[in-house]
Amino acid sequence: MLKIISHVLRLCTLLVLLAGVLIQGAQAQTEIISVIHLPLAEAEDAARSQLSGQGTVVSMPSRRILVVSDDAPHLRKVRELLSRLDQPLAQFRTKVDILTRQSRSSRGLSVGGMASLSGGWVQIRLDDQSSRNSSMQNYQLQVSGGIPASIEAGQIYFLPGTRDWLRGVGLVESGTLMPVTGGFDIVVQAAGEGMVRVRVQPWLQQLQSMGKNKRINVLGAATELTIPLDRDITIAAVSGDAQGMGRALLSGQSRRSQEMVIRLRVRRF
Repeated sequence: MLKIISHVLRLCTLLVLLAGVLIQGAQAQTEIISVIHLPLAEAEDAARSQLSGQGTVVSMPSRRILVVSDDAPHLRKVRELLSRLDQPLAQFRTKVDILTRQSRSSRGLSVGGMASLSGGWVQIRLDDQSSRNSSMQNYQLQVSGGIPASIEAGQIYFLPGTRDWLRGVGLVESGTLMPVTGGFDIVVQAAGEGMVRVRVQPWLQQLQSMGKNKRINVLGAATELTIPLDRDITIAAVSGDAQGMGRALLSGQSRRSQEMVIRLRVRRF
């Protein structure tokens, strides 16, 4: 009887060891996953979020691949998540017109019940009977969803009407007349059927010594709005940092009574 019990115990021990080996083998599976569209660092973070405590992931930027080791269920979760995330970005054509118009004219500027936007902007409707609008710049951008596209709108001058505001946002007036330029980053993202979310981020850039540029994002003048595809939408810089940015861009060629207006139209590419 003792011999039988001894044999049974040895058999159980072997079975336990064998089970351990099988589990370790399952955890030791390794898979190579190619990443085509997603930034590799983002793909690595996404993969790591699906791993067990024993799983590992290593990225190889030169080949745009991830080497992932874990058990089969967790490897499957990694594959499924990356297949959803690693998709080509939506492409948009964005038309941007920068205009000037008489500031707050009672003719031609109608809010039409639309709420004011952040950053000192309002969405407006330019009526046919409005005072004449003057086009400053026209831009055609090809924008990947969520990735900023930058436009340079013009040179800026330290004049009595703009000096204090420029100093307030961090630019330094230089006796050597280092040039200052201003512009906008435009970010477009899909926002449901037939709609896009657009972010307008104004920026200023000043050439520094040694050929370096000092760039400042004017965060107080940034704004976002959701607009329909293939339709003109117009916003005006009427207060705060948006108004300051507009006056700075218009400082070299227009009167103080004018304000900056941006007209946007977004189409799928």
